[in-house]
Formats: sequence, structure tokens, C-alpha cells
Amino acid sequence: MTQPALQLVQGDRMLTVQRDWCKGCNLCIRSCPAGILSLDDGERIVGEGIARCSFCGVCAARCPDFVFTLARVPEAQMAMGGPQ
Repeated sequence: MTQPALQLVQGDRMLTVQRDWCKGCNLCIRSCPAGILSLDDGERIVGEGIARCSFCGVCAARCPDFVFTLARVPEAQMAMGGPQ
């Protein structure tokens, strides 16, 4: 069953996580300076404590499966209440 992508937003930054693409290799977990990433019982990536995330992009850079996408939310979109 396909899961929708998670979109985590903090300020004008958005981290999109495609959990279905995760193979459970742990590269992002070992690389995350905030230590907020882990695997769930199904060996898919989860993030806890997103407030500690600095949106540094290390997870996106280390993931061989492109699970993570880091982007800035355009100001116009923020004015309308954030990503839809």
C-alpha cells in the first residue's frame, strides 16, 4: 500500500519524505546531526522531534534512494498558509 509523502515544514523550509522509497539502509540515520531519524517496525524512515531539525540537507545528500527532498517554500505560498 502506497503511503503519501510526509511534508515537514518549519519556517520557510520544507522537507518532503517519500517513506515508500526507503530501503532501511540507515545512511541518513547515521548522518543526521540532530539525531531525529529512525526506522519504524516496517523498516521505513520516520522522524521524531522535527523541531530539532536544522534542515541542513545531510539526509538528502546521503540517501541513495532520493527519499528526502529539501526545498524553500515560496513566500507567496507561505502568505496563503503554507504548502498545500
